[in-house]
Amino acid sequence: MERIAHYDKKKETLYGEVAAKLELQILSGVYKVGEKLPSLRELSRRLGVSLNTVREAYGNLETRRIIEGVPQSGYYVQERADENRTTLETPLDLGDNSLVQFNAMMSDFFSPALSPLCCATFDLASLPYSRELELSRDDQRSMDLFSYPKPEGLYDLRLEIAKRSIDSGYSVQPEDILITAGGMAGISLAIHALTKPGDTIAIESPIYFVFMYLIREYGLKVIEIPSDPETGMSLDILQYVTEQHPVKIIISMPNFQNPTGSVMPVDNKKRLMKLISEKDIILLEDDIYGDINFTDKRPPALKAFDPEGRVILCSSFSKSLAPGLRLGWMIPGRYREEILAVKTMIDIAVSIPSQMMALRFIQSGHYDRHIRLLRKRAGEKMSALMEDTQRYFPPQVHSTKPDGGFLLWFTLPGEGDLDFIHEEAKKQGVSFAAGKLFSLEDRWRNCFRLNAGRYGVELKPGIKILGELLFKYWKFPG
Repeated sequence: MERIAHYDKKKETLYGEVAAKLELQILSGVYKVGEKLPSLRELSRRLGVSLNTVREAYGNLETRRIIEGVPQSGYYVQERADENRTTLETPLDLGDNSLVQFNAMMSDFFSPALSPLCCATFDLASLPYSRELELSRDDQRSMDLFSYPKPEGLYDLRLEIAKRSIDSGYSVQPEDILITAGGMAGISLAIHALTKPGDTIAIESPIYFVFMYLIREYGLKVIEIPSDPETGMSLDILQYVTEQHPVKIIISMPNFQNPTGSVMPVDNKKRLMKLISEKDIILLEDDIYGDINFTDKRPPALKAFDPEGRVILCSSFSKSLAPGLRLGWMIPGRYREEILAVKTMIDIAVSIPSQMMALRFIQSGHYDRHIRLLRKRAGEKMSALMEDTQRYFPPQVHSTKPDGGFLLWFTLPGEGDLDFIHEEAKKQGVSFAAGKLFSLEDRWRNCFRLNAGRYGVELKPGIKILGELLFKYWKFPG
């Protein structure tokens, strides 16, 4: 009898917890009046609880007239008398883009038949030659390719990364760093290790589109926080959202953001750190473009204002060294053990030859010389692209003016069909990244992104063609 009573009490606590979470989501607008809730089986799977637990949680909410059960259909949010809550003007619902559509759009990024104005890559001629990255015979003999390497990555490579951390405004030890198979691998590992289906993640909007599809594949809810093309994420809206929603993680690209190129001001970075500390929120920082600054001083990372270790910084050599190495790193802060455990299970470790090539390139002094030249060339290419777009685009077209990275964001006032212009441009061998890619909520349809990283005189005709199409098919005000 004692065993049964103990089980009932635990069961009641569990279904009450599930009911409380659902009620909070309903009250905060995650689920709106009339919207259908997840099925019993779906919620059971997402939360890792039994069907009976979910059934009792729904019964509790139905008794209190928060939701309504419809036979042969499911459960729906019921209209309540106290439905006078303040809501955001910006929509928070998930979009309905499919992975099929995503893959179709992504195919343009790698098409050799289209100009390289779409994919965010740098001119290969400006990246190190293969001979500079090759390994010596001694290196090859020293590598034990028949044994598993440490999941954390080569110590000496982590040491070199740690030495350079001071440039970004923070200081870490090699033990604080994990080597990953590119920047996105670090983001994915953190999400995998620290979330469960149904958790809520807040992201900048617009933002690098792969983040959004990755989040949805993990069964998470996405709230898009509108961002200023010059200064980044709106912290006022983020503050409101964190008060209304149980946000687990915030994803931010504070330095030379993709796609806008914006840099978050230092005061905003400090305010954001204060917010995540007060709300106990994890912050995922993508700093992949941070080192490609055109000015003398590199902007500090959010990690520089993180004494509590709540920021998980992810970066990569993909933009600065060689995309094909598939080599990145992350500083997981207080979440190191959870992330390392998942990393060990998923990929064990990153390729030793890739790590060794990057290490030898850095130790030789080539990397520091290369990154200085890369910054100079990136600034020149950005200036050339901006000059040509000002020459060939309609004067009403507004673009950002980044101080780093190699992405340029354009906004079109008025009305038009950018999808049609995109297709017409493709017929003439010209590509660009349409703004709708960077949101799940059908935003930014009057915007697009161009890549300056591979820009040169040979691509000027493509800019002229795009300008002609904008003049012809977009309806500007006045």
